[in-house]
Amino acid sequence: MKTKPIPILFALLASFIACVLSIIQGVEFSVFFWRFFWAALIFLFLGTILKMVLDHAFKPEEPEEETEGEEGEESEDGEEGSEPSEGENTDNDDEEDEDDLL
Repeated sequence: MKTKPIPILFALLASFIACVLSIIQGVEFSVFFWRFFWAALIFLFLGTILKMVLDHAFKPEEPEEETEGEEGEESEDGEEGSEPSEGENTDNDDEEDEDDLL
Protein backbone atom coordinates (compact mmCIF):
# COMPACT_ATOMS: atom_id res chain seq x y z
CA MET A 1 0.00 0.00 0.00
CA LYS A 2 1.43 3.36 -0.98
CA THR A 3 1.18 5.58 2.09
CA LYS A 4 3.85 8.16 1.33
CA PRO A 5 1.43 11.03 0.40
CA ILE A 6 -0.90 10.51 3.40
CA PRO A 7 0.75 12.98 5.84
CA ILE A 8 0.93 15.85 3.37
CA LEU A 9 -2.60 15.28 2.07
CA PHE A 10 -3.89 15.11 5.64
CA ALA A 11 -2.13 18.40 6.50
CA LEU A 12 -3.30 20.13 3.30
CA LEU A 13 -6.92 19.15 3.89
CA ALA A 14 -6.83 20.39 7.50
CA SER A 15 -5.11 23.62 6.42
CA PHE A 16 -7.70 24.19 3.72
CA ILE A 17 -10.52 23.75 6.23
CA ALA A 18 -8.78 26.14 8.66
CA CYS A 19 -8.41 28.73 5.87
CA VAL A 20 -12.05 28.47 4.82
CA LEU A 21 -13.26 28.82 8.41
CA SER A 22 -10.97 31.83 8.96
CA ILE A 23 -12.26 33.52 5.80
CA ILE A 24 -15.89 32.89 6.77
CA GLN A 25 -15.26 34.30 10.25
CA GLY A 26 -13.40 37.30 8.82
CA VAL A 27 -10.49 37.13 11.24
CA GLU A 28 -7.36 39.29 11.11
CA PHE A 29 -4.34 38.16 9.12
CA SER A 30 -2.24 37.23 12.16
CA VAL A 31 -5.01 34.95 13.53
CA PHE A 32 -5.50 33.52 10.03
CA PHE A 33 -1.76 32.79 9.74
CA TRP A 34 -1.48 31.10 13.15
CA ARG A 35 -4.58 28.96 12.56
CA PHE A 36 -3.13 27.87 9.23
CA PHE A 37 0.33 27.22 10.71
CA TRP A 38 -0.88 25.17 13.68
CA ALA A 39 -3.40 23.22 11.60
CA ALA A 40 -0.68 22.30 9.09
CA LEU A 41 1.84 21.36 11.78
CA ILE A 42 -0.53 19.33 13.98
CA PHE A 43 -2.17 17.46 11.13
CA LEU A 44 1.18 16.76 9.46
CA PHE A 45 2.24 15.10 12.71
CA LEU A 46 -1.06 13.17 12.96
CA GLY A 47 -0.79 12.15 9.31
CA THR A 48 2.70 10.81 9.91
CA ILE A 49 1.42 8.73 12.82
CA LEU A 50 -1.45 7.47 10.64
CA LYS A 51 1.03 6.54 7.91
CA MET A 52 3.18 4.59 10.35
CA VAL A 53 0.14 2.71 11.68
CA LEU A 54 -1.04 1.84 8.16
CA ASP A 55 2.45 0.74 7.13
CA HIS A 56 2.66 -1.53 10.16
CA ALA A 57 -0.87 -2.91 9.74
CA PHE A 58 -0.57 -3.65 6.02
CA LYS A 59 3.08 -4.69 5.94
CA PRO A 60 3.49 -7.46 3.35
CA GLU A 61 4.28 -10.77 4.96
CA GLU A 62 7.71 -12.10 4.13
CA PRO A 63 7.67 -15.64 2.79
CA GLU A 64 9.03 -18.16 5.22
CA GLU A 65 12.32 -19.61 4.06
CA GLU A 66 12.24 -23.36 3.87
CA THR A 67 15.39 -25.00 5.10
CA GLU A 68 16.38 -27.61 2.61
CA GLY A 69 19.19 -30.00 3.25
CA GLU A 70 18.43 -30.76 6.87
CA GLU A 71 19.08 -34.33 7.86
CA GLY A 72 16.07 -36.59 7.47
CA GLU A 73 14.15 -34.23 5.20
CA GLU A 74 13.91 -34.61 1.47
CA SER A 75 13.95 -31.72 -0.97
CA GLU A 76 11.38 -31.26 -3.73
CA ASP A 77 13.56 -33.28 -6.11
CA GLY A 78 13.26 -36.27 -3.82
CA GLU A 79 16.94 -36.18 -2.92
CA GLU A 80 18.24 -35.70 0.57
CA GLY A 81 20.17 -32.47 1.08
CA SER A 82 21.05 -29.82 -1.45
CA GLU A 83 24.83 -30.34 -1.49
CA PRO A 84 26.84 -33.51 -1.25
CA SER A 85 28.56 -34.08 2.06
CA GLU A 86 32.31 -34.58 2.42
CA GLY A 87 32.11 -38.35 2.12
CA GLU A 88 29.98 -38.36 -1.02
CA ASN A 89 31.58 -38.34 -4.45
CA THR A 90 30.82 -35.72 -7.06
CA ASP A 91 31.36 -36.03 -10.81
CA ASN A 92 34.92 -34.65 -10.50
CA ASP A 93 35.74 -37.08 -7.72
CA ASP A 94 34.58 -40.03 -9.86
CA GLU A 95 37.05 -39.11 -12.60
CA GLU A 96 39.89 -38.93 -10.09
CA ASP A 97 38.91 -42.29 -8.59
CA GLU A 98 38.96 -43.93 -12.03
CA ASP A 99 42.45 -42.54 -12.66
CA ASP A 100 43.62 -44.00 -9.34
CA LEU A 101 42.35 -47.46 -10.29
CA LEU A 102 44.31 -47.57 -13.55
